[in-house]
Amino acid sequence: MKSPIYLLLLFICIFPSCTTDKPEEESFDTERALELFKEDIESRTAYFFEKNKILHEIERIINHDTTFFESVTWVDTVYHKQQEIIFSLLNADDFSEYTIADSIEAYRLEVDRSFSDEVILLTAQNKKGEKKLIVQSYFKDPECNFYVGTRTFDSTCVRLLKNKEKTLSDLQWKRLIDEVEKNEFWGLQGNIYEDGLDGSWWTLEGTKKDYSSWPGQHGWIQKNWEIYRWAPKTYQGIYQIGMELMRLSGEDWGEM
Repeated sequence: MKSPIYLLLLFICIFPSCTTDKPEEESFDTERALELFKEDIESRTAYFFEKNKILHEIERIINHDTTFFESVTWVDTVYHKQQEIIFSLLNADDFSEYTIADSIEAYRLEVDRSFSDEVILLTAQNKKGEKKLIVQSYFKDPECNFYVGTRTFDSTCVRLLKNKEKTLSDLQWKRLIDEVEKNEFWGLQGNIYEDGLDGSWWTLEGTKKDYSSWPGQHGWIQKNWEIYRWAPKTYQGIYQIGMELMRLSGEDWGEM
């Protein structure tokens, strides 16, 4: 049986005359819009659909509103812009800027909890043999929230709460790498965009020197990977690695 979403898509295709008074844009690519809309729906979990957003997107397709295509990457663009502001204030490095000349292996965990304004940021790194953990947390003003806030996100939306460094012993670093390897971090599926109301958003990044045999990229490279999970289960790799980072921090972060 076809899902209601696909029936809606079929409705759009069969009844294009059901439009509002908005002038039709000749350049609107309906076929491409339906393809992108279908991909967006398929990427969501079966139990989490933003009804109003879906209806709004359908309305824009029916109206041949070309701003539909601008919204496809809008959320990602806003997210990365926010991360630039936050990382700048926290003096946190962008892993994508590292090269093999930096001789660094690093892992960064970010945990953003639904009903807490404190975001956790833990960065473990081994740079030229010097191993350390950077323990940070910051306050993020809920009024700057992309979906429900009333303020545009800028540097005044963030306030540093914790900021300290800890030297890691060889044994502590080995414990972390053991978790990374045991949970096959580098082979885990990338970002799975689930969401919810009560839980936490976990993001885990990694960077290291690695040998690539891909055509056109043969040889040693600085490899980067990032995974995202909503409210991960205790058996999932991101949770296991993340909890090891939290144990190394020595902080009481409350229930996770």
